[in-house]
Amino acid sequence: MKIAEAKHIGHNRISLSYANTDKIFTTDIPTSHGGLGEFPSPVVLVAEALAACALTTACLWASKRDIDNAKFYAIVEKIEIDPNTNAVSDITIRLHFNRNIDPELRPRIEAATHRGCTVGNTLASNKTFVFEYDV
Repeated sequence: MKIAEAKHIGHNRISLSYANTDKIFTTDIPTSHGGLGEFPSPVVLVAEALAACALTTACLWASKRDIDNAKFYAIVEKIEIDPNTNAVSDITIRLHFNRNIDPELRPRIEAATHRGCTVGNTLASNKTFVFEYDV
């Protein structure tokens, strides 16, 4: 069963299509590596997947407790590559949650975000989640 398909479309650019909808996403590599740099690189997609998974996990946790999550958002702040292994060594994600979340619940949503994120649980790199309660 096909879940997604990746095709080279020239200039080191890859077209990704999701089988359920045939929606197209495109990746590039940075210009420093011979790409066009107009779309996220696969490495950036990994960090974006981590941010999306962590945010989804936090939103689900909040929803189950009737906490408004409409303005939750996440920012990928840092991606580090280990030059010796050519692997992502560290990803930093800053998550922004409602300022009115009870301070006693904050450690619980933070722990749930760390433990419940499938992408985070899959990646061997260091994952730094910074939690802000400012929206």
